[in-house]
Amino acid sequence: MKLDSIPKFLDTLFKEHSGEMNPYVLKFFTYSETLTYLLACVCVLVGFAISFKNLGRFVAKKGETYSDLVKTRISIGNFLNLSLTFILAGHVIRLIYSSHISTIFFLVIVILVRELMIYYLDKEIKELHHTYFEYKKLEKEKKFH
Repeated sequence: MKLDSIPKFLDTLFKEHSGEMNPYVLKFFTYSETLTYLLACVCVLVGFAISFKNLGRFVAKKGETYSDLVKTRISIGNFLNLSLTFILAGHVIRLIYSSHISTIFFLVIVILVRELMIYYLDKEIKELHHTYFEYKKLEKEKKFH
């Protein structure tokens, strides 16, 4: 068995036994996939808008409260995490109706990379929450002294 014939063998192995997919089901999957990508774009845009608002508050106070800056980083991180989750959902939907094995392998790799990104983004957001509460505590102590 040559190396060139392995993908062809896997393709025949994973072909649908019932033949073609119903066109209405295929349309539903493609519309669902597109909708998840649009929701991801909306999440990024809303995240940037809220972050610019928080950044404006930080600049208006002339950088007196670093908690606003940390809050900006937390909000953009949360919205990026949400948008990555929507993109991941879109890739899973594509994985459901994809029949070519190379597409499936590519999507599995993309899904794993996105999960890794989401994991480290969650980890950083948790650290930022601790930093935020430390800054808030220091700012309250500064007001009382």
